[in-house]
Amino acid sequence: MPLPPKRSPQSEIQKPICIVDDDESVSDSLQALLETFGFKVQSYGSGSGFLADERHRAAGCLLIDQHMPGTSGLDGVDNLRKEGAKSQPY
Repeated sequence: MPLPPKRSPQSEIQKPICIVDDDESVSDSLQALLETFGFKVQSYGSGSGFLADERHRAAGCLLIDQHMPGTSGLDGVDNLRKEGAKSQPY
């Protein structure tokens, strides 16, 4: 069985991956790794900062820290659901 042709992630995913983590080293590392593979990435240092930015509505994927001060990852996901976002947690 032949393998499908390789495609860059950019051609398949036009929406950015959003990283929400209060640990800057984690965010920076994830962002660098994902950008190396051609993904668009937006990083946020807090859940409230993520929710305050209107661009969060365009996210194709969300990587969010569960344990942050203020708006935790679970609070952020609850807020997104209230906005009508459909989630598929992994």
